Amino acid sequence: MAEILPKTSQVFHDYQNFKNNFGNNKNKMVIGVKDPNLFQIDRYKAWLDLSKEIKAIDGVENTTSISDIFLLRKDTIRKKFYTEIWYNPDLSSQEEFDKSVTHLLNEPFYKELFYNEKSNATILVVSINPEILKRGGREDLIGLIHKKGEQYAKTQNLTLHYSGLPYIRTVHSIQI
Repeated sequence: MAEILPKTSQVFHDYQNFKNNFGNNKNKMVIGVKDPNLFQIDRYKAWLDLSKEIKAIDGVENTTSISDIFLLRKDTIRKKFYTEIWYNPDLSSQEEFDKSVTHLLNEPFYKELFYNEKSNATILVVSINPEILKRGGREDLIGLIHKKGEQYAKTQNLTLHYSGLPYIRTVHSIQI
């Protein structure tokens, strides 16, 4: 796709930026949001719900967001590593959740990976079945993902940003 666009095209630059950040995954779509209140329990649950709703759409293979991060721990007695989720999924106490968030944000391995502290931005990566992207159902699928995102954005009073090759190709093919 990028080879047929002029190097001055914004679409060309969007595509190059996406490839530089996420590799050449032709079936990945990214939804980004800046939310300074993401780690308030109700806002975080809404972000989790959006991820689950999108994952349930036929044609979506998987979603990956900050909620999917596992921490690597060392068991010195058994001399092996194990993983654990970074927060308690019950999310009953804001104080407990705040401690978990602080702990996560202090993990150097995940620094800036799914959450940027400076901009309060996070992403949701949507993996789409590559076969659907080749067929005519791509526009409907991307439209449904976008619709779910915009419903979330409206209820949370936020603006979402969309990118990724499936999204860029679909939006720009509709415009043409």
